[in-house]
Amino acid sequence: FGIPRFVKKLEHLLKLEGDGEFSLDLAYFNFNARMYSPILAELLNIDPRLPDAPITRDHADIARSAQFLVEEVMLSLAKRVAKLTSSKKLCIGGGVALNCVANDRIRRSAMFSSVFVPPGAGDAGAAIGAGYLGSLSLSHTTLTGLTNAFLGPKFTSASIRSYLSKVNVQFEPLDDEALANAVADILYQGGFVGWFEGRMEFGPRALGARSILADPRYGKTRDALNSRIKRREEFRPFAPVCLASAARELFVTCEPEPYMTFTTGVRRPDLIEAVSHIDRTARPQIIDDSCGTRLAKLLKAFKARTGLACLINTSFNTAGEPIVCNPQDAFLGFREMGLDALVLEDVLVVRARQDPMTMSSGTRDYYEFARKPQPHVQDTYAFT
Repeated sequence: FGIPRFVKKLEHLLKLEGDGEFSLDLAYFNFNARMYSPILAELLNIDPRLPDAPITRDHADIARSAQFLVEEVMLSLAKRVAKLTSSKKLCIGGGVALNCVANDRIRRSAMFSSVFVPPGAGDAGAAIGAGYLGSLSLSHTTLTGLTNAFLGPKFTSASIRSYLSKVNVQFEPLDDEALANAVADILYQGGFVGWFEGRMEFGPRALGARSILADPRYGKTRDALNSRIKRREEFRPFAPVCLASAARELFVTCEPEPYMTFTTGVRRPDLIEAVSHIDRTARPQIIDDSCGTRLAKLLKAFKARTGLACLINTSFNTAGEPIVCNPQDAFLGFREMGLDALVLEDVLVVRARQDPMTMSSGTRDYYEFARKPQPHVQDTYAFT
């Protein structure tokens, strides 16, 4: 949304030294509080933005300038790696590797034939590396590469049905085809659906296991998701999930992108307005048509209605909350965010079919109370 007019000033914070080296002036940072020190506001000649305050052109230009510098440093580091190693394959890790715009710029530089960014590229991903290293050192076996990010807990259909019955929720068990068709109808009619399938994703991106799904064709859907469902800033973009067979028409990059770690150009923003950013890019999750997941079957059902095997795929949480993990989290999120339907494995819950008392708002206070440790409550996360 902005232009990089603050680059020269921000070079006081992050200075590119050349040949992949850079330095930070730590006087501008305060990692014990708000990340920045008061002299940053003096340097930029702008007061720090307060939560929920309007976002101005200055804010957009500062963000664009910071992004420019980060990209320049990452490109410089990549060039140094290529020079030192002569490798044609690059893996990018660390929290900054979640900057999918910079990742795509490195990929498009053609320095490497393959660029990989793991789904949990931040600090949490160190656990995966430690596990690999430990396994290699203890067993001396060759390990295969990471094939998917679904490493978290999963829940049986029986346990889900038992929970829903306990909290007086009306639900409908469906086979995969009937479920895909029912949900595709809800999405086609403009509904928002909470989607809960299989093991939870590892990492910060919703990859179809704990997602909110919606119709990607209209900008008004994006605006409603931001304001009414996610309750966050209006500029925030959403990512698409699509079948590989549909990607060639929609995106510049059409090979599988399972982890949403790169942006790519959008060929037809008129078809997917809700997931096309202002610069005609998107951060797609491109999945194989034959992967067999319920999500793939849903995409095929949605295509049968619209000609488009693509959906909005955003994380199943509201602003300030973590992604839902278990069926209880998912139901509470569904109820509090005002979603139209909830899929829990092979079970469909439709808001319009519920007792109004079961779906009534005003439970947020209880939810917040239950999240905090209480000395007189044995299990503060049971929500019973």
